[in-house]
Amino acid sequence: MRGHCRTCREDAAWRASVGLPDECGDERGPQMGLGDFVERLAKPIAKALGMKCLDEAGKLRPESPCAKRRNALNRRFHL
Repeated sequence: MRGHCRTCREDAAWRASVGLPDECGDERGPQMGLGDFVERLAKPIAKALGMKCLDEAGKLRPESPCAKRRNALNRRFHL
């Protein structure tokens, strides 16, 4: 999943277009995992559906099956 590293580091507009943080996560900080990316895409849908995987503040409950899937994806794949 590291095929876009050069683009990610050099092109802030590209990072914004795919929903990545303002800075690349290589030497400058923690990397975003695939689970974090999927969470960003799915969270608005989960909020709209009133899913129980989110708490009252709209954050993912750590004990939820959704959080377990996110963590598993993060362990296997880093963007």
